[in-house]
Amino acid sequence: MSAAKASGDELSNLAGVALGSEKLSRPLVDALVEKVYIYPGNRVEIEWKVTDFGLIEGSEAV
Repeated sequence: MSAAKASGDELSNLAGVALGSEKLSRPLVDALVEKVYIYPGNRVEIEWKVTDFGLIEGSEAV
């Protein structure tokens, strides 16, 4: 998958792979994570490629 936003079918496939995994693989990280920022004091910020990953239609983000 390119750096472009993922389609609905690609998101469904990624969700299935992520849910079946015990840890993140490099291909899954490459597909989901845009950037990772590391700050002093062990603070980490992740910029995701998708914003609604894992949300079910009709549900709200926690």
